[in-house]
Amino acid sequence: MAQIRVPDVAGLADGEARSFSFARDGETQAGFVLRRGEHHYAYLNRCPHWGVDLDMGEGRFFSPLVGQIVCRTHGALFEPSTGTCTAGPCLGRSLESFALRLEGGDALVEVPGAAPLASE
Repeated sequence: MAQIRVPDVAGLADGEARSFSFARDGETQAGFVLRRGEHHYAYLNRCPHWGVDLDMGEGRFFSPLVGQIVCRTHGALFEPSTGTCTAGPCLGRSLESFALRLEGGDALVEVPGAAPLASE
């Protein structure tokens, strides 16, 4: 298990996210840390329906209009605190979540089976 340091998450506004990358299963994968209220949550950036990035590379994961994480490909909605899909083609399934802890202003995200990228 790797701990991935995601810098400056304490300064994120409500609904903002910061992306991070890691190596797992022989490929580079992405995750994100989302701030919702006073809490931070970390998820794999992959929709459980079709395996595509949730944000389509734009870095926007949360919709303030619906108060949920949105898959920009199919419009699936996910509860920020649990990652559970509440609407869309993957209803009832969940995003892969990662444990995190804050250290100063950074997040240390625990990603099972991962390794930090060589440049990190």
